[in-house]
Amino acid sequence: MKASRFLLGAVVLGTLAWPAFGQYDGVGLPVIPQPGVPPTAPLKADLPYKIDTPTKPDTTGKSDAPPSSATGLLTAPVIGLPTTPAQLPAGTVTSPACGPDGCCGPFGANGPITYELYARTGPALVIGGSELSSRLNTGWQVGTGAYTLLYNTSRDAAWTLGTGISYTYNRGRQERGGPLDVHTPAPTAGLADGITPQLVRGLHRTTFDYSIGRDWWLRGPGTVPTETDANTRVGGYVGGRYGTAHADLFSTADPLLYLRKHSITSSVFLGTHANWEKPMGNWIFFTGVRAEIDYAFLNVVPPQGSDVVSINLLFSMGVRY
Repeated sequence: MKASRFLLGAVVLGTLAWPAFGQYDGVGLPVIPQPGVPPTAPLKADLPYKIDTPTKPDTTGKSDAPPSSATGLLTAPVIGLPTTPAQLPAGTVTSPACGPDGCCGPFGANGPITYELYARTGPALVIGGSELSSRLNTGWQVGTGAYTLLYNTSRDAAWTLGTGISYTYNRGRQERGGPLDVHTPAPTAGLADGITPQLVRGLHRTTFDYSIGRDWWLRGPGTVPTETDANTRVGGYVGGRYGTAHADLFSTADPLLYLRKHSITSSVFLGTHANWEKPMGNWIFFTGVRAEIDYAFLNVVPPQGSDVVSINLLFSMGVRY
C-alpha cells in the first residue's frame, strides 16, 4: 500500500510539471529579469541565424560561408560594418595638418591652398583730389594682414585673397593753399553753427583693407613642398578700404583753438608688386616692393571737398606656409 501511494503521487506530479518544462528547449534555464536590470533584447527574426557545427577552418581563403564558431553556439553576421576600406577622391589629403597638396586639399580640382602673413610700410604721395588734398604733404602708411593663395595644378600661379588693416598719416601744408572755410560748431549753446577759416595740421586714416589679385612665380613652383631655391614673384591686384578718418585743424585767429573733424572713409585701389622669396624649410620668407594708386572718398571738412588721391610706394615682407 505504501509503494502504490508514492507511485500514484509521482504520476500526478509528473503530469502537472510536464507542460511547464515543455516550454524550454533544454539548452539552459530561463532567465528571470532582476529588478533594475533591463532584459536582454531578443534576436531579430529576419537575420539568418543558424546553429553552427564544429568544422575544420578553411585554409584556402575561397569559402563564401559566414563565419562560425567551433562550439556549436548561435552566431550571426555583423551588420553595417564596411568590408573594404573607403576609396578617397584623387588628390585628397588624408592628413589635416600637412600633405603634398596643402592643408585643405584640392580646390575645384586645381592646386593647393596656402596662406601668408605680411607687414608693409612706405610713403603715401598725395597727387590731388580736392581742396583738402592740396593742403597735405606726402604722408606715411603702415599695414599688416594676411593672404590666401589658391594655386593652379603646376603651382606657379595663384589667385590671391587679401585682408588687413592700415594706417595713413599726412601732415598739413600751412605754407601753401591758405585756410579752408570749414563748418564749425557754435562755441556756446544756443548759438548757430558757423563757417570759419581753418588751417590743416594733419589727416589720419585707419582702414580695413581687402583685395583680390593674381600672382605668378617666374622660377618654378611657389609652394612649401616644391620650392627648393630662391624665386621671383610678380602680380597685380585690385581692392578697397573702409574705415574712419579725422582731420586736425586750428583757427587762423588763434592757433591754440584746436578743432577735430571726423568722417567715414572708403577707397578703391589698384596695384602691382614684385617679391623675392627664399624657402626656409617648412615656410618661405619673402620681401619686395609694391606700388598702388588709391582714391579715398572723405567728407571730413564740409562744405569743402575732402577726397584724396595718392600713390603708395610700399616695402613689404612676410612669411608663407
